[in-house]
Amino acid sequence: MKFVSSVSLSAVLGVASLFAAPRPNVLFIAVDDLRPELGCYGVEAVHSPHLDRLAAEGRLFERAYCQYAICGPSRASLLTGLRPSTLKIDEIDTYFRNTVPDCVTLPQHFRQHGYETLYIGKVFHPGQTDDANSWSRRVDLPGKGGYNAGAYMLPESRAIVKRRREEAVARYGPESLREGLGNGPAWEAADLPDSRYLDGRVADGAINALRELKDSDRPFFLGVGFHKPHLPFVAPKKYFDLYDPEKLPLTDVRTPPVGAPTIALHKSFELRSRTLVPTSGPIDEPTSRELLRAYYACISFIDAQIGRVIAELERLGLRDNTIIVVWGDHGWHLGEYGIWGKATNFEVATRVPLIVWTPDMAQPGRSTRALVEFVDLYPTLCELAGLPVPAALEGSSFVAQLRDPAAPGKPAAFSQFPSPALREWAARPLSEAMRQTYFGPIIEEIEARLKAEHGERYDPELFNRYLMGYSMRTDRYRFTAWLDDRDPFAPPLAVELYDHRDDPRETRNIASAHPELVADLLAQLRNGPRGLFREAREGAPVFREAAGDVLPLEDRSRRKWDNAFVADLDRDGRQDLVLTEHGLEARVYWNEGGRFSAPEVLIRGDTHGLAAGDYDRDGLMDVIVYPGGGGGKKPRNPVAFHVSHHAIEGGEAFADFIRTRGRAVKLVDWDGDGWLDLVATGFPMPSQKESGANFLYRNTGDGNFAFAANLPPTPFMGFRAQVTDFNSDGRPDLLLYGGNRIVAVENGPGMSFRNVTEEVFGPLAKTDHVTSITEIDYDNDGDFDLFLTRADYHFDEETAADDEHGRFAYYVFASFTRDVPYQYDLKIKGDFQLENLQTSYPTHDVFVGADARKIEFDVDRHGGKTLRLTAKEAAGWPAVLEQSGHYIGYLGDGMWRLGGKTRSSTSGVVLNVEAHPPVSPKKNFRVMLLENRGGVFADVTDRLGIVLAGRFASAAAGDFDNDGWCDLFLVPEGNPAREHEQLLLHNRQGERFATIERSGIVSGELGALGGGAEVLDYDEDGRLDIIYGNERGRWHLYHNEMPLSEAQNYIVVKVGGSPSGQATELGAVLTIEAGGRVYRRVVGASSAAFSQPANNHLHVGLGRITKVDRATVRWSNGEQIDLEIGEVNRRYSAGSHPKP
Repeated sequence: MKFVSSVSLSAVLGVASLFAAPRPNVLFIAVDDLRPELGCYGVEAVHSPHLDRLAAEGRLFERAYCQYAICGPSRASLLTGLRPSTLKIDEIDTYFRNTVPDCVTLPQHFRQHGYETLYIGKVFHPGQTDDANSWSRRVDLPGKGGYNAGAYMLPESRAIVKRRREEAVARYGPESLREGLGNGPAWEAADLPDSRYLDGRVADGAINALRELKDSDRPFFLGVGFHKPHLPFVAPKKYFDLYDPEKLPLTDVRTPPVGAPTIALHKSFELRSRTLVPTSGPIDEPTSRELLRAYYACISFIDAQIGRVIAELERLGLRDNTIIVVWGDHGWHLGEYGIWGKATNFEVATRVPLIVWTPDMAQPGRSTRALVEFVDLYPTLCELAGLPVPAALEGSSFVAQLRDPAAPGKPAAFSQFPSPALREWAARPLSEAMRQTYFGPIIEEIEARLKAEHGERYDPELFNRYLMGYSMRTDRYRFTAWLDDRDPFAPPLAVELYDHRDDPRETRNIASAHPELVADLLAQLRNGPRGLFREAREGAPVFREAAGDVLPLEDRSRRKWDNAFVADLDRDGRQDLVLTEHGLEARVYWNEGGRFSAPEVLIRGDTHGLAAGDYDRDGLMDVIVYPGGGGGKKPRNPVAFHVSHHAIEGGEAFADFIRTRGRAVKLVDWDGDGWLDLVATGFPMPSQKESGANFLYRNTGDGNFAFAANLPPTPFMGFRAQVTDFNSDGRPDLLLYGGNRIVAVENGPGMSFRNVTEEVFGPLAKTDHVTSITEIDYDNDGDFDLFLTRADYHFDEETAADDEHGRFAYYVFASFTRDVPYQYDLKIKGDFQLENLQTSYPTHDVFVGADARKIEFDVDRHGGKTLRLTAKEAAGWPAVLEQSGHYIGYLGDGMWRLGGKTRSSTSGVVLNVEAHPPVSPKKNFRVMLLENRGGVFADVTDRLGIVLAGRFASAAAGDFDNDGWCDLFLVPEGNPAREHEQLLLHNRQGERFATIERSGIVSGELGALGGGAEVLDYDEDGRLDIIYGNERGRWHLYHNEMPLSEAQNYIVVKVGGSPSGQATELGAVLTIEAGGRVYRRVVGASSAAFSQPANNHLHVGLGRITKVDRATVRWSNGEQIDLEIGEVNRRYSAGSHPKP
């Protein structure tokens, strides 16, 4: 999924901010593993005077809940405002930029609105700090040493760590260190000053930062992340001395809740990987008291550091215009149910401390019992600061509770965690290394209990990888359902119900005694907030990439143009393909019964739009190709080809066309006489700036076309075209788009037309940067709605990175008229490796080293090239870059330079990069679904739950699971430094769309951006398959692997020409009435912006419907027949079909 700061104006209009200008600063304090165990939360044994004071001056939230009771996912959710399922995060190692790369984080949003954002310590999870996007800078950490939160100060502690690491590696291998088996003591109390421990240094750094920010003319967002009381519990001895372990109250709830499922609890692996505690069995009372003392000592240590930071904020005179937020990322079991640690769905693990102070705090010191969630913090801070609230956020503001602590909160708060019994340690699925350790017998015991509890329903893969506990906290109850995350709407494997009115410590699972209440709460859970579930379900389409013997595609990345072109070119009843490798050639692949032939070249050179149809009505398929204009220097006319079986003839250009830089070409029977007319759009020549380059040509009936009219001119880049009947009058209309406006052209009598943009779109006409328009009847009401994808133009230099895998991608835009210089200095581990180097006009060479030695490649210049260089081979950098081209040089100390000067847009990906220049910011756009309401379009995107924003290249519509509702396949442009994951939006009966996870549609080539997509049933098995291409990448054909069932019926109608032979199949409309719904499909319907495919196999999913009430086919000249549809799950034929 993609996201952007598209906004709700509620924060600006009506509510505005609690502050007048200037905008308030934000001091954002995170505390690791801190549960609400503070004096201000009623725990008298804990010494926390500074946080108690803040609570007395601000607002303490008594019932705040995290979304995931482990560090990384909880922080990612809070800081993105998105729930873990939306982020596709279910364990600690997953970095949200790899799953939802274009989400806008809380500090990033503030940065985009003029704030200086900076941080020190643990705000995001380590390794996921998102420096390039979220932060203006990182604050320097004072003192010696780095960010080792588990660092011990005592020599004896360090010796233990060294010995245990050596023993673990020797006995279990290096993987054991990842599982924590080299850990040291569970606690340490060194008689040292605060600044010797990491969190003391974090406070020092925060204080230094505040002093630097005092005189700044920009508001600041300062994130301060403290690491304790996370294990190990290490702090200066003076904080341990505050507590007498003998006087500390231990919990008296030391056994699991009665009736709780085994899967809901765990054996405290994280703690037991350390010394001073037993590796298995009960933890005795003396050890428990020492653990509690150590946890409390760490709280007091952190409380002191927070006190120092806030005191400095006051001393500097900054507090009067600064919002202060203190939060702990999740709760922690302190012996409850026999557990020491986090990672469950119980109250003690999901309830969190949250204290907020604002300069004009209403009713200070009063706490609130309103239910709030961590995803609510992002919109709240936006509202407090007067910033727009991004529409993609999945929480809601709690400013109302800051104004009035008695204001009601949410009806429920939601958390989730996978299989604690098996995945407590970092939420990772159990590794084989864990089974080989001293934890092995414990794991075997747990699995034996799970088998006994669940019988035949026990599946090791399910319980270890896919079982997710979804927990809902209402005012009275905690309800947890253990669900298969692949199908969260299937019956739960276990449920838990705790009544907080009678049992606030959750000691008895009463679910079995209250089946009706369980059913009600389960329904409430399943109707929970957007983003709670991954939305995968039984019967959801799952795709597998077709093998090379199905479609023999070239294993090389190249430039593309538009969608794959689908048409039965040889008239043998099967859908063939034309795939355009832009600048090189267009290739035909003949469908030979579910497998495609080797490619045959249709045309070479700079080809743009293609259109297929029997425009001369001789029974053979014709193909029209619109060449480009050579950068404006070689304007050309369309070229025609004729297909007879597998023989392609022709290639002559039409003579009487207006020359321009061709873009789109569409065959359409505009005047309804059965002859296919032609729409052509282009990039205007200088002489065409006023009149435009969009033309309508009339079919003269003798194999030629005559100019009919100039279509309405369009703004810059507005040469994309879509043919659709937007007013449902049975005649094709036209949409022109791509610039800063959509133009609606209504079909009139004869070859006439009318510009009805304002009537049809109103304010929506100003929708800009549209990359594709997909015709879709999402609600089965018989008229065509529109789905719009959008992305920015690529007219500037762009860079991107995948820091996790050490990749740096770049794109340099050049316009062929002058050399454009570029240069990147990169720190690289090992050799220099460049992947998928491409230029739009592949005439430039590659030079290396100080002597600018030219590299020779053994492949043609039109596709991606790969090269590897050693430091010796590329030593030095030329004093002068004499020739146009690309230069690579080794500068020493691991530093390399990549640069040059080019007149041709250039791109590539560098591997093994350790440091790189800042990546360029990306402008994102909201996708839109426009509902057709009597020929006038209304934006229903938000109402249908489509909250996607980013950069999307195209979409394709089809009923992929045959449930009777048309779905959407989306191609994001993506990050060229990463693999591309495509999106499926499943249509939930016209009420909403849900994202389908694990669809299997992923392309791995680097250096590419998403391109065009098309659907077809290439093997005629009744399931729609997908073919899409990546710009500067490859084509991908994905086979739909969905199992068919009685709930997934379908029909396919193969439409030929009209019965009289006076109209071709292109534009013919199939209408099916069944089950109270109206299904409408059109021959040639496509989201292609420049081409006009001619897929005449019209697929209609029916779901459980087994009887078609009526079926009609209407051709462009008005001929119509009733089609007899008997059995479902069959293919039918309509009209006349020429023999191949």
